[in-house]
Amino acid sequence: AKMAALIRNWSRVKPSLASIRQLSYSPVRHALPPLRASPSNFRLVPSWLSFPAILKRSAARHIIDSNPNSSIMAGALATAALIDFGMQAVVGACSIVLNSEKFYDLTGSAAFIIIAMTTFRAGPSNMRKFLSTGALVAARVYLASFLFYRVLQEGKDGRFDKIRGNPVRFSVAWFLQGVWVFVVALPTLMTNVSKRNVPMNALGYAALALFVAGFALEMTADLQKMQFKDDSANSNKFTNIGVWTWCRHPNYLGEIMLTSGLYLLSLPVLRGMGHLAVLSPILTAFLLLRVSGVPLSEAHWKKKYGDDPEFRDYMANTAMLIPFVY
Repeated sequence: AKMAALIRNWSRVKPSLASIRQLSYSPVRHALPPLRASPSNFRLVPSWLSFPAILKRSAARHIIDSNPNSSIMAGALATAALIDFGMQAVVGACSIVLNSEKFYDLTGSAAFIIIAMTTFRAGPSNMRKFLSTGALVAARVYLASFLFYRVLQEGKDGRFDKIRGNPVRFSVAWFLQGVWVFVVALPTLMTNVSKRNVPMNALGYAALALFVAGFALEMTADLQKMQFKDDSANSNKFTNIGVWTWCRHPNYLGEIMLTSGLYLLSLPVLRGMGHLAVLSPILTAFLLLRVSGVPLSEAHWKKKYGDDPEFRDYMANTAMLIPFVY
């Protein structure tokens, strides 16, 4: 009688087992352990039919599949943050003692490069990771070189005139640079620590093209302005040549474009908290448009060129950021 009951139970369960195990949804598939016999009554106990058990196992499997080696990823990001803020603390302390901001932008750019190269070793190599890291390093090598040369030529950075002599406010500026570096680098950092290898596709190459266009625009704007200002005949004139006729802040537009390109390049590998990388272009745009970019630049221009009719016409008829739009 026991054997007959066992055969009847098995004949009912076996078709269901075959159909369920053919499901393509991997979390459910992995959640199905083999059937086991209950020693108390010798009947097959299909424990995988328990819905709470399936739900719990499926959720755990889904988390593991979508975010493998999360402890390694967290460790790599923590190391990057430690390096970033450690650099700001050490160089910032020396700068406060020396009452100098000459190494401010150089330190920020160097932190970008170092944390990008550090996290590059965290995961397996692939083309997307190589392009993202190479693009960020190239952009920051240029930025470090340009800004350090400019501060050496001018002797100071006007942004720090009101805080240079105040150790507390100067310290806050260095801390905020650490936050800026880490957040803006997030797309590359997330790409580097991810175990996902998503081949480059049309979106990837479009993102790379956006980065290249933004990088080229930023360099062109900076070099054109430098060349214009190096001519002594233009010492009291505002820059209105080349790409500066397209909009009033082409260098800032280029920076926003390149950070947006890096974010879009990282998008296919982002999962879960990795989507915080979207803060990179958002923070860049916010800082440049509302905090230290456009407001400070235009206040300086109006103070210096405000009586020039050509300047007033330029301000009234030239888009701030996006040509013919905004």
